Amino acid sequence: MKILHWIGTSNLPEHPTRSPLSGVVKAALELARAQRNLGNDVTVGAAGLKGWHSEWNGVHLLSLKSTDWAKFEINNKSYDFRQHLALMRHLAFHRYDILHAHLYFYMKFLHVPVKVVHFHADPLNEGSALGSVEWKMVTAHGTGGIAVSEYVAERVRTGIGASSWPLQTVVNGVKIHEEPSSSRILDFMALRQRLGIGKDDFVFLFAGAFAEAKGLHILAQSFIRLSNELPSVHLVLAGGSQLWDGAMGTVLPKSYEASVRRLLYTLEQMGRVHYLGSVSADSMPVVYGASNVLVVPSIWNEAFSLVTLESLASGVPVIASRVGGIPEILNVQTGILVKSDDVGALAEAMNTVVVDKDLYEEMRRHCRPRATRFTWPRAANELMDFYKNLGAT
Repeated sequence: MKILHWIGTSNLPEHPTRSPLSGVVKAALELARAQRNLGNDVTVGAAGLKGWHSEWNGVHLLSLKSTDWAKFEINNKSYDFRQHLALMRHLAFHRYDILHAHLYFYMKFLHVPVKVVHFHADPLNEGSALGSVEWKMVTAHGTGGIAVSEYVAERVRTGIGASSWPLQTVVNGVKIHEEPSSSRILDFMALRQRLGIGKDDFVFLFAGAFAEAKGLHILAQSFIRLSNELPSVHLVLAGGSQLWDGAMGTVLPKSYEASVRRLLYTLEQMGRVHYLGSVSADSMPVVYGASNVLVVPSIWNEAFSLVTLESLASGVPVIASRVGGIPEILNVQTGILVKSDDVGALAEAMNTVVVDKDLYEEMRRHCRPRATRFTWPRAANELMDFYKNLGAT
């Protein structure tokens, strides 16, 4: 099959392994690579300020120059077709069997036999909810949908109502990292040494966008509370407000990141808080390996949380908010689920994994076996079956 994964205006880098990636972009690329390994002709495309083409692991990467003039207002209502017209123009001259759209819902005027809408986020989340008109457009012009978790599938069903629109849950996958070799352990130790973290110190990691919905301010307050009791704990933050930026501009205000930095300023000066900035995809395994526990303090309904799965695949337990699809990944054997938006509950869980060493080691032992249930080849095979059920040939 000839497949186009479309990620809209998400930032598609020409060299993915050497660049920071958002969760949605990473998922689209990994699914494309797995489908390519099954013998398909696969492209990942996005709209940008300039056009280019490259290849990555046999997958075609394509940036289509956006149509600048196609953003306008009529009767005080804004319309933005800059990326849609670029995609329409491309599809007019290039044939695909499947258009697989990630976080992109407008399928009208796109002439492809099968059009799949992939829901990577809760479509009913406050501030990003689809309205009744949008739901009608999705089901009228999309052939079927993919939900990244059972939680998201239920939210989509709520949105579309009584419609019999085809919908299937296909969870994300991950690359499993074996027990680290001696040279890899040296890499972990080198990162700790560079940051001024002792061999026996306990490291909490946050990885992702510095967005209020991610609850980083809750983690900051919990860590401040914890650091007053335990002098050997550190907090490492990988990512930033720019991680969700797309080719068409910034998404997150930098003011939130600045407010978090102000909260943690004293501990940063004491060498207890460390900012890595944006980390490339191929460097993240070292960051996970140099950490003891990943913290996912989200206060919105996370659709899946790919970083949770990546952490488990690296043998690193997770403390996460009990929201959205996270409980479908994380269980009591591999981490701790806490009430969201609760500084005290999060601080208590963080204290538990530091103090109870037996519990911590037991969780570590179960992380990789748990992660083996989630692989990209499995996800790719499920997608191919879904395509065929929708009539793709």
